[in-house]
Amino acid sequence: MFLVETPTWVILFPFVLICVAAYFFVWIYRDTNDFKKSFKLYLPTGTIIALVFWFAGLPLVLGVFMVFAGFVILIFISNRFFYK
Repeated sequence: MFLVETPTWVILFPFVLICVAAYFFVWIYRDTNDFKKSFKLYLPTGTIIALVFWFAGLPLVLGVFMVFAGFVILIFISNRFFYK
């Protein structure tokens, strides 16, 4: 399936889900100042989300880049919690 033919919800929903997952995993370890714990939870979850939506019709490359974007969001959110 081409990206032009992909429904909007198939693009928007996994990105929102990845952002919420990134925020939730940082929130769990907000008092530890340990980014590695959040990342260890995020990586398998982001990969599973990308694979599920790949089966739903999202191009795999876009799913991988969404996981990477969620990783960047994870870094910024963790920085916010660590220096609060």
